Amino acid sequence: MSEVLTLSRARRIGENAFGILVSRFRIFERAIPTDVLVTNKIVYTSCTLYNWLRKTSATYVTTRCVDYENLDTGENMEGLWRQENLIQLQSIDYIHISHSSRMARELRERYTTYFVNEGAVS
Repeated sequence: MSEVLTLSRARRIGENAFGILVSRFRIFERAIPTDVLVTNKIVYTSCTLYNWLRKTSATYVTTRCVDYENLDTGENMEGLWRQENLIQLQSIDYIHISHSSRMARELRERYTTYFVNEGAVS
């Protein structure tokens, strides 16, 4: 049961991270029509800019911006970023890119390492 809760929490954190990036930076509203290296630079730059803005402005991201759990009821409450009228990332599922599976796995591992280490927000 704890594995399910951990996966649920991990998914919520991932959705918050990418949802906030989409709501702050319009480039993430659609597939980015560049090669992998340029896309990596865009993602890293966006994360760096987001982290800097978050650290230098107390109002850039508030606790209500992200999903949170109501500790009294155990209910997951949706963050404000979900209420913004945006093009969702769902359409990306239909994009066909050759050799994407291997590259997607490699990128996922790189981003995981980055967000757990130097890209972590405390």
